Amino acid sequence: MSAGQGAVTTAPGAQGQQLRHVLTHLLTPLLMCLGMGLAYLGAFAAPAPHHLPVAVVGSGPSATALAHTLQADAGQSLDVRTLPDRQAAVHALMSRDIAGAYLPGSTGGAGSTGSAGSAGSAPQLIVASAGSDTDATVVEKVFTTVAAAQDRPLAVTDVAPPAHGDPTGQGLFFLLVAVSIGSYASVAVLGGVGGALPMRMRGLLVAGVSLAVSLLGALFAGPLFHLVSHGLWGVWAMAWLYSAGILFVGVGLHTFLKRWTTLG
Repeated sequence: MSAGQGAVTTAPGAQGQQLRHVLTHLLTPLLMCLGMGLAYLGAFAAPAPHHLPVAVVGSGPSATALAHTLQADAGQSLDVRTLPDRQAAVHALMSRDIAGAYLPGSTGGAGSTGSAGSAGSAPQLIVASAGSDTDATVVEKVFTTVAAAQDRPLAVTDVAPPAHGDPTGQGLFFLLVAVSIGSYASVAVLGGVGGALPMRMRGLLVAGVSLAVSLLGALFAGPLFHLVSHGLWGVWAMAWLYSAGILFVGVGLHTFLKRWTTLG
């Protein structure tokens, strides 16, 4: 009878300890929810340009004056510069130094002959939407207004359109999310369940798992969803390097952080 009473009296204390143990482990997913919510929603909520780099193409005083006027009107939304010619503008776009380049065009003068000379050339905007579809859209809105103020239509040229399977250019971002989740979820397995294995064996498993994750990434990016139109082997190699980095660092940290490794 006394043994039974003793078991009854200790049960609530054991349950309370178990409950505290569970609640402590629940801190990790809750903090991950907080961190990912702030990161993702903070990035996508009410987007607005902030020092978005754009260029006015031209070397004369009119191009410089237009750039100064745009900068004064836009404030911190734009970072306006001038570039000497179209070739320099395309190079800056392909290097992602700017988000768009505006060629003001020319107006026909009194000395012009012929209808084409009298009409002049229409203003043109050069973008590279593969770099950022959002940036290209914002830049187009800005310079459509500029061209409209001159009562002239704006011609838009996209020198680097996105792949056919990824028209918004966001597919590679979500591919990175998939590779990230596959990598740090594997850290919990290799660091926890595989913690009893020798370090050399865990290192080989890290190399193998990261290879599998990168191959899945290449499968998503190439034949399955056609997120890239060229350079697939480069995407695969970068995915393997990225995944291996997460796994090697994560498995190493698990020795010290234990259950907090995934959050770390």
